[in-house]
Amino acid sequence: MAQPYPLPRETRSSGVLVCDGTSATYGPFDFHIFDIEDVVVDVRHSDDAGFSRDASVTVTKTSGSTYDTFSITFDHVHPITTSFVVYSARTPERSVALFMGGGLKPSELEKELSKTATTLQELRRDLGRAMIVQHDRTPPVLNIPANAGRFLVTDEAGNLVDGGSADDIATAAENAVMAAAAADAAQMAAADAAATAAQIATARFDTCSDVQNARISARVSAIYVAGYYLPGDGGGGLYTRFASEPVNAGWLKSADGAFWRLSVRQPTPRMYGARFDAVFGRAGSVSASATTFNSALAIFKPEDVGKIIGVEGAGAGGTELITVIASVNSSTSVELSDAASTSVFDAEYCYGSDDTAALQAWLDAIPEGGGARIDPGTALFTATLTKHTSSYAIQTAGAGSVRLVYAGPSAVVDLFELGDGVATVHNVHIQSITVDSIRKMTSGTAVHLRKFVNSELSIDAMSQERWNAVGQKLNHGVWFDAVDNTIFDPHNIWGCAGTAVIVNGALSGPKAGLFFRAPYKIARNGIAVHLAGGFGGLYLGDGDYIKNDSHLLVDQSIVAERNRELFLLGGAYDV
Repeated sequence: MAQPYPLPRETRSSGVLVCDGTSATYGPFDFHIFDIEDVVVDVRHSDDAGFSRDASVTVTKTSGSTYDTFSITFDHVHPITTSFVVYSARTPERSVALFMGGGLKPSELEKELSKTATTLQELRRDLGRAMIVQHDRTPPVLNIPANAGRFLVTDEAGNLVDGGSADDIATAAENAVMAAAAADAAQMAAADAAATAAQIATARFDTCSDVQNARISARVSAIYVAGYYLPGDGGGGLYTRFASEPVNAGWLKSADGAFWRLSVRQPTPRMYGARFDAVFGRAGSVSASATTFNSALAIFKPEDVGKIIGVEGAGAGGTELITVIASVNSSTSVELSDAASTSVFDAEYCYGSDDTAALQAWLDAIPEGGGARIDPGTALFTATLTKHTSSYAIQTAGAGSVRLVYAGPSAVVDLFELGDGVATVHNVHIQSITVDSIRKMTSGTAVHLRKFVNSELSIDAMSQERWNAVGQKLNHGVWFDAVDNTIFDPHNIWGCAGTAVIVNGALSGPKAGLFFRAPYKIARNGIAVHLAGGFGGLYLGDGDYIKNDSHLLVDQSIVAERNRELFLLGGAYDV
């Protein structure tokens, strides 16, 4: 007779799988279950240290049979940075009698034997993940401390016992490092009476310049800097000793000639010298041919000298004037390096440091397979920012928290270029970055994405919200220049004189699959969405299209190949 509940040798586990960024359902899996309650799903997100149980998953048998394969469905779509494991963990129970009317019930016996075998297989699988004790050792007793933040150590008998507070141990270790460094410093001073106060040995510094001016003991392998320019400015971090000058930026050289490389899990632009100190204001005034700029609402400081400043309408023909602060007269008045061409009153203005070099160095330092973050703030930049590699994630605090504002001399360039158009860029996750401009752009795109596949991007392009009185500052917003299987999660795309979003394929690919995630708003642009040739599978989610000259244009103006599928999944379009 055929076995009604066959059970091969197996671990009853899927192993580690990765979400595809588009599906909520996965399966069917190749091992059988009796009850859907036996299925367990553990999930690990990109920020998690390990896997944790996901109790919100729905389990569905393939055909509804007593002993059947199955699929799982998450309560929402997870990004490609999320991994998961599906396995069976049956709790044994007896609910059916094996004898009836004095006779044995073969079918129930077969079922119970297979249930028992599945439980034993799962036990054998989980034993392999447990703590292993060598054959010649006695299994230890685990005395877990009642309080959090405690270490476990072994006693003389090999048992694990409370080893003290983690904070106390960390403090003791830090004091030991400091003591060793101080001892080296004392020895150095004794050998060289001419040593200055900068020739110190310590593991902590207030700023990066303090490191560059210090002689650090050779016994110190790592140092902590409290800030880039000032303690607590967000640019500090851990640096480790490096044998030679590192290739990428993000390193320091101390006065003793040692190299120190930035060693943090998620570097930020501030750790590379970006200030993110851009300030927007109004009620500004300057007379034609004059250099004195005033604003009763400003709070200028002496350290603002040398910063970029843009004054709306003060340039030639009423365009923006972008120059540099030459000197500070008072908290409400500065001198400009260039005279105004047009008199303005109650003008909008913006000033801040040029963070271009720091932003580009930070982008260059993000490795493939690595992550980075940007803390909230607004930064000015003056040249195209580029990154052409794959497999990285950039996190922010959420929508509108990070603004990168162009203030460069050229009005005909792309502002943020991702991908070089030659190699395919894949597995990129960018969360909530807004690109803007105080220069009136006549050509180019705010964000130009080339050959992107299997990625998830939340990028906004906005200018209209600030410059209501003077119109659109951006030319084009976001250009998907060949894309495949990518999620686009914008919040707002405003103020593009040309097109808010351009989508086209490449003749040789990629050319299919761009998913707009709702809700979003595309407003006050020349054209909202332009499907420009050679592309299929454009899904426009439920968004608001407001006050655009045209909401949708479909042609072959960029790629001379017909378009294929276009899906309008709801949305509100004003007329």
